[in-house]
Amino acid sequence: MVGMRAAIKFAEEPTSMKKIGSRLYRVPFPGCESHEFTFDSISDEYLECLARHTTFTMFRYCSTAPIGPISVSGKNNETVVDGDFR
Repeated sequence: MVGMRAAIKFAEEPTSMKKIGSRLYRVPFPGCESHEFTFDSISDEYLECLARHTTFTMFRYCSTAPIGPISVSGKNNETVVDGDFR
């Protein structure tokens, strides 16, 4: 929540983003309407709901181990198993 509040504060400061006409989109995110969200106040519960609906990982969820031949051009390519899953 601290990071989200810092970003909101930065976006609302007259000396930063307002110089270029930036403003926050003050419409409740779908699915989070039941949490406090007004022009002057955004609850921690709303920010948590927003984070749960809009964040994702940059990493693969599974199958991160390389599969392939044991060597390519005589070099070990650090695969976990070969193409026959050995």
